[in-house]
Amino acid sequence: MLIGVAEEKGLESMYGIVLPENKNMISLCEKLGFNIEKKQGEVIVELKLK
Repeated sequence: MLIGVAEEKGLESMYGIVLPENKNMISLCEKLGFNIEKKQGEVIVELKLK
């Protein structure tokens, strides 16, 4: 999984931009512990790894 690779590489965080209508992806990100921020018609998801 990408989160595991990011951790192995020593990254501090990872993020993505999700369309607001993609409710399934937003829900998955919430379940995985991502912070969710809605702004200007898009959803920014970020996971702190450290």
